[in-house]
Amino acid sequence: CLHHILKLIHPNPTDPSTLTLRHCAVFSAGVPIPHPYPITMSGYDVDHEIELLVTCLKRICEPGEDGQLQTIFIKIFSDEILEQQLESLVGTMKAAKKRGIIDFKGQMLLQGAHDNVVVTLLKAD
Repeated sequence: CLHHILKLIHPNPTDPSTLTLRHCAVFSAGVPIPHPYPITMSGYDVDHEIELLVTCLKRICEPGEDGQLQTIFIKIFSDEILEQQLESLVGTMKAAKKRGIIDFKGQMLLQGAHDNVVVTLLKAD
């Protein structure tokens, strides 16, 4: 039972608001699933990941009507070279958008639902 598992891992399992990522790996229908150890992404370098993404975009993008380099998400998602290099495409794209390096509609892009969303490279340096 989830309640008994939570009791073993977390001192106050009846209050889900006190659970952190340290205690939970996945949220399913709002119910935290306990994780026995802290979640880390050792070796993940977001600056390097963004550099790899920008290099890929320079290679696969084409100039849009406004002259900026653009492509659709499915082309990025399907790029075999980038697929082998990145730890997390979604996370890297979110970080690049937050830093003003790329732009797209929405908070994040997911394969299938957002295949034809245009991604614009704002800073190629």
